[in-house]
Amino acid sequence: SQIRQDLNCFGGFGQQGYGYHVDELRMEIGKILGVDKHFKTILIGAGNLGKAIATHINFETRGCNLIGIFDINPKLTGEVVGNIPIRHTNDIESFCEANSPVVAVLCIPKANTQAIADQLVNLGLKAFWNFSHYDLSIDYENIVVENVHLGDSLLTLTYATNIITSTDTDNSEKNHTRRFSGVIFLYKVLANCFNRSCFNNCSKMVVNLFALIVFSKRLSYLICP
Repeated sequence: SQIRQDLNCFGGFGQQGYGYHVDELRMEIGKILGVDKHFKTILIGAGNLGKAIATHINFETRGCNLIGIFDINPKLTGEVVGNIPIRHTNDIESFCEANSPVVAVLCIPKANTQAIADQLVNLGLKAFWNFSHYDLSIDYENIVVENVHLGDSLLTLTYATNIITSTDTDNSEKNHTRRFSGVIFLYKVLANCFNRSCFNNCSKMVVNLFALIVFSKRLSYLICP
C-alpha cells in the first residue's frame, strides 16, 4: 500500500501481509525523528518564555538533552531552572568548548538573534530552535533552523475559528475544518493511549501519515494485537 511505500523510504520494517506492531512502529518512527539521539542542547534567554520552555518541555523524549541555560542579565546568574543553573552569556564559549552541545534554543530579542547564532555556529552548534521574532538566515552549510512563530500559530487558530463560527461559510467548508480538527484529535488520542509522548513532536510527514491511516480505516491492519 501507499503507507508501506512511504515508510519504506526510511528503510524496511514491518511484515507484508501482517502490518506493523505498535512498539516496533513507534521505535522505528522514533529513530526517523532522532528521539533516541539525546542531542546536547543549550537554551539562550532565561526570561519568562525561556524558563517556561526549560521547565515544561520534556527535551529527553524529543531527542534532546538540555544541559545549559544562559542569560545576559547578571541578576539571573545562579538561579536554578529545571535543575539547571543559569549561567551568564559570557560563559557560553567556555561551556561549549567543554561540553560540545549540538542544539540551541533561542529565546532572545530579535536584535540579538543573528549575532548569537553566528557565535554558536562558530562554536560547533548545528541546529537552532528559534523563538525570537527574527527569521534566522545563516550562511553556513549543514545548519538546521526551526523558526517558531507563536503569533502565526494563533492566526491559524483564529482562521479555523472564523470558519466554524461564520454564518456566511457553506457547510462543506465547515465540515472540512471539522474533519481536519478530528484528525488531529484522533492523532493525540493515539499518542496518549499508547503513552508515546515522543509522537507529539512528529514532523508534518508523520502527522499526515497518521491522518491517512485514520481516514483509510486501516488502523486495525497497522496495529497488530
